[in-house]
Amino acid sequence: MKASFKAMGLVFIAALSLIFMGCGKSAPIVETSPGIDISSNTNLSSSDPQVVLKELNMHFQTMQMDIDQPAPENVDELVKRGVLKELPKPPAGRKYVFDPKENVIVLQ
Repeated sequence: MKASFKAMGLVFIAALSLIFMGCGKSAPIVETSPGIDISSNTNLSSSDPQVVLKELNMHFQTMQMDIDQPAPENVDELVKRGVLKELPKPPAGRKYVFDPKENVIVLQ
């Protein structure tokens, strides 16, 4: 009889150990994205720079809301973080830049 109580006690302790081991914080799951292909997104491949800016700003603001990562500091973050495969080509002689004062991407 003492042996069966001892065995039950060991099983109980083992079960509690497994339960408490599962209660710890787990590592965050990081999903990687292949990025949006510009040619497949009609807004990013538009010839209208305002349409492209609107789309870039939407993606940039989505990155800013991600509490698990630091806020993006420049337009290149869209590619570095895998949101876009590449930046769309700006109109000749201009470039896309992040204006921290206005918190938007603009053409310069």
